[in-house]
Amino acid sequence: MKIGILGGTFNPFHKGHINIVRNIKKEFGLKQIWIIPTYITVDKSFSIENISAKDRYKIIKYTLKKLKINWIKLIDIEIKNHNISYTYDTLLKLNTKYPEKQFYFIMGEDRYRTFHTWYRYKDIQNLANIIVYRRFINGSCHNKNIDEKYIEFFDEIIYDISSTDILQNLRWDELLEPTKKYISKKYFYLKTIVFNNLKFKRYQHSVSVASHAKRLAKENKYYNWKRAYYAGLIHDLFKYHSKNFLIEYVKKNLKANEELPPFPAMHGYACSYWLEEMYKMKDKKFLKAIKKHTTASKKMSKLDKIIYVADKIASDRKGREIGQERKQAYKNLDFTFEKLLRKQVERLVENGIKFENLDKNTKEAYIHYVLKIKGKKALKNYYYNTKNNHENQWKSLKKNNK
Repeated sequence: MKIGILGGTFNPFHKGHINIVRNIKKEFGLKQIWIIPTYITVDKSFSIENISAKDRYKIIKYTLKKLKINWIKLIDIEIKNHNISYTYDTLLKLNTKYPEKQFYFIMGEDRYRTFHTWYRYKDIQNLANIIVYRRFINGSCHNKNIDEKYIEFFDEIIYDISSTDILQNLRWDELLEPTKKYISKKYFYLKTIVFNNLKFKRYQHSVSVASHAKRLAKENKYYNWKRAYYAGLIHDLFKYHSKNFLIEYVKKNLKANEELPPFPAMHGYACSYWLEEMYKMKDKKFLKAIKKHTTASKKMSKLDKIIYVADKIASDRKGREIGQERKQAYKNLDFTFEKLLRKQVERLVENGIKFENLDKNTKEAYIHYVLKIKGKKALKNYYYNTKNNHENQWKSLKKNNK
């Protein structure tokens, strides 16, 4: 029986892996493809986020089960090794256990270019046929350091997607739907995404917000500190996207009951929409906390307040007053939230934005949480009494809330 073997970190597993083995299986008449995730790869490390071998294995297993691909077999031989995996050792074990099978080891041209540096590479050629597939348009698949007499090349289709490219450029459309769903439940790859897509200072800010969100959740008895931590971590993901992109992306994804937010708040909306649409995040509370972390809103959950406050008291924000607000936040989240919201509105008005022209969510939050005007009747009277008198309205608001 002819068996294809595809090894790697699969960090994450993606459409390219399926397409590669499907086409190679057909081209070389292979009966099955065995996917072998590594425990530790010799030339790779996970400095930002370590998705364990066990978790990577579970992601692939879940994906293959949902896709009902019965000709792909998942093998845990290297994961069980709990050490650095050498291809020679793996193939030797497989040949010993399955002497009746003919193995074909599959690798991309980028790996093949350094094949002559692999541990006992000449012996690998005696244990399995080598199939090399094309990864790049330019350049050669060949390696002058290898005797290519028994190397087989598959260069009809170019596979230019990689797990690294997916994480660096948010190419989440290259992930399979079951993979996305599994990943989103565990918050996997959010750390890597944030690191790869933000400038370092903004990344440091995001890590700080996440840390404060976690502590705020614990100190204020919020039951799910992980949710708070990861919402704080990812909240600024779209901070450096262009103004035109943000406007178009937010417009395209606005919900039926939503108004276009002011530009400084659009990155939160964009992040929330991307997480829901592409990352497949189903947690509505998580999505709302990110969306409203800049504007606030009339109805703020404890998580909403945690992310709003954590963003304002992050460690990269300096000053004596900020230090006091940090201490207050850990003791009394609601009080600190209302104080920070009042300061935000006052600052916006002092910078020339009339109160009536503020974002609807911010204005309603201020009225509800700072002025403590609640109920439809009270709100109706408030608007009636201040109609066409915005200047006096703001002076009165500021006076009564010092």
